Amino acid sequence: MILFSTLFGLCRIVFGKGIGAKFDAFGWNVIDVADGNDVEQILGALEQAKACKGKPTCLILNTVKGKGATFAEPSGAHSSQPTKEQWDEAIAASEAALAAVKNEK
Repeated sequence: MILFSTLFGLCRIVFGKGIGAKFDAFGWNVIDVADGNDVEQILGALEQAKACKGKPTCLILNTVKGKGATFAEPSGAHSSQPTKEQWDEAIAASEAALAAVKNEK
């Protein structure tokens, strides 16, 4: 199993929209994860990949840059230098989101 990612942008921009078709043409098992920021969807894709025998798997994760970081997500920031205040805000938002998930269970 290979997890393919790039630092140069979304795979569909760097490689064209047919990246899954390209891997498929070479005999790979291709799994397209609609929300690559959703852990449950990623786990499901990994289970599908694990069940596939005899060929490699390409996981395509459609993600949002900076997801969950209050200073980065709206702008799609990927490699900005946040201020201390932005870090503090992002950490507080992450802790609140984690607490909400724990309370759902």
